[in-house]
Amino acid sequence: MKHIVIDPGHGGPDPGAIGVYGLREADVNLSVALRVSELLPALSYAPLRVTITHQGDGAPLQNRVHLANEVGADLFVSIHCNGHENPFAHGYEVWTYRGSPNLADYVAGSVYANFRRQFPEMRSREDWSDGDPDKETRRLAVLKWTNMPALLIELGFVTNGDDARILRNPDCQDRMAQAIAEAVHDAL
Repeated sequence: MKHIVIDPGHGGPDPGAIGVYGLREADVNLSVALRVSELLPALSYAPLRVTITHQGDGAPLQNRVHLANEVGADLFVSIHCNGHENPFAHGYEVWTYRGSPNLADYVAGSVYANFRRQFPEMRSREDWSDGDPDKETRRLAVLKWTNMPALLIELGFVTNGDDARILRNPDCQDRMAQAIAEAVHDAL
């Protein structure tokens, strides 16, 4: 049985980025993550276990990573929104750990493809320098400290008016969750 860990970024006393319309990153992250965790088992042909790292209480980062490692997850998906002092910064992006297994790259590519279909009006922030669209780093803790393929999805910028209108819309949050769940399902 495959085991997927879904991590809504921030939460509890840490709201993450605060954007236009008072949009809190943690609220969007949790809404989308909970929906992904509901959708994944329904899409799966085989038994699938989904664990969510917290329900909005903002569990410490090291606890989230420890949970994923302890349960022996097959994939870790952290869901975030971006924020920037420049209100013109916009778009979605997916990060993986440099040198991570191909599964993370495959899921990242599927997330990009699904988001392009669902949100053609949004900018896709890609980096094709290594032959695939995801951005790679060795700096993000949730990617660095997990023992399994992991990715971090930035759904858009809460600090950009156009992105924020999409991010605060419950229908759009559902479509984002569907795009992520389908990408994970296709990879498995």
